[in-house]
Amino acid sequence: MTLADLTSILATTQDGLTNIAYGESEQFIAIGTANGEQVNITDSVTWSASPSLISNVTVASTTGLRVTISGPTTPVQFQVIATDPRTGISGTMVLTIHP
Repeated sequence: MTLADLTSILATTQDGLTNIAYGESEQFIAIGTANGEQVNITDSVTWSASPSLISNVTVASTTGLRVTISGPTTPVQFQVIATDPRTGISGTMVLTIHP
């Protein structure tokens, strides 16, 4: 598979979690599909979050590692986005961080 043949991206967490507690870290992964094959393209995509500024949360744009520090007393929900810079194809997932 070449990334030029990319048709879709699945953004998810390495362990399949969709919610975690403040103070924990989580590794996001991107699975690309091209010509019916799937391959891990985590290091080839650009990672971002929406909204882009989330209090006490950081998403590394090159590695997809998300880190939180202690946060508010209410849950926060946001989208994590993996985008292939060559094709513009992206995949998203929703993550909730709770106290």
